[in-house]
Amino acid sequence: MSMEQTVCNLVKQHWNDLHPNSRPPDSFVFFKIASKTSPNAAIIAMLFDARNRRPVAVAKIPRNPQFTTGIEREYEAMTDIRNAINAPRVLAHIPCRGVLTDNDGIKILLQEAGVGHPMVREMTSRESVEALYEKILPWMFEFHAHGAEACTVEGKILQDLVETPIARFMAQFGQVSSDILSSEARQYLCELPQKFKGQVVCLCRQHGDFNAHNTLVEYDRGRLYNFTLIDWEDYTTRQLPVLDLNHFFTSNAHLLGGYVKPEESYLNILLNDGWYRDLYIKAIETYESRGVIDKNTFFTLTPLYMIKMCFCVSDSQRNQQNTIKTWIKRMNLYINRYLLDAK
Repeated sequence: MSMEQTVCNLVKQHWNDLHPNSRPPDSFVFFKIASKTSPNAAIIAMLFDARNRRPVAVAKIPRNPQFTTGIEREYEAMTDIRNAINAPRVLAHIPCRGVLTDNDGIKILLQEAGVGHPMVREMTSRESVEALYEKILPWMFEFHAHGAEACTVEGKILQDLVETPIARFMAQFGQVSSDILSSEARQYLCELPQKFKGQVVCLCRQHGDFNAHNTLVEYDRGRLYNFTLIDWEDYTTRQLPVLDLNHFFTSNAHLLGGYVKPEESYLNILLNDGWYRDLYIKAIETYESRGVIDKNTFFTLTPLYMIKMCFCVSDSQRNQQNTIKTWIKRMNLYINRYLLDAK
């Protein structure tokens, strides 16, 4: 049986898990999306209702049946979100219905489909970006607020979220980073656990890859009326509240920078004064006003976001050396030109 037949049959079989209290279409249009070449990546297929060509389901099939961690994590994320968040305004933008199937020993994740096109296609001007952020950032804040827990950073929390990532970064990327990080930046990282110890922050849910490619948007008569956040395999439940917001602004800064060198776009768009940095600061101040994390602590911990991105790149890409160097260059810029110069 072909992949198309297998997926279509599975979607019909599990239709009620994806779309309760509705009937499946008589026929589907099957579309296979090009996937990453990494052996850990999944092949992604979308199914459309043949009557109106509206997407109704997504299937994720491991490229290698032995590498199922990604789809298993995403299924666990969907399950946790459905069980833990009882807020229609939040859930309306998450395709959290799904089922993890086993087809002759091959696990296949079926999900309800997000509708729309990637937000990146709409980021054409300052006005368009501000309009998008005006809709999406309040949702991000509300999503992070659900289950947020104020904690003193000490003991296991300090070890797991600060000390261990820094130690792993130094061990794994020490040789690469030694040619990029200034001695002052390296010292900053080494001293960060002690500086942060004893502070109080809210640990909260994080999507883990919140960017313009994973945000689908729908427009009606030129106005944004809906958006959906997809790809939840990097989701975490008790994390420092610096990942999603930083990634949203940092990854999108490269798009706005005219695709010059990523470290240059990061400096020009996000670190230097201007309208985009103003949006960034305003978002951080919103966190502070809600008691999630104060602004200075957010800045202090931002290098941990860049360390996390080095791990993500290393885990997911084969030819990752240049991308890892880019993230280390960003971290060096951030620490030296922002954190240390601000003292």
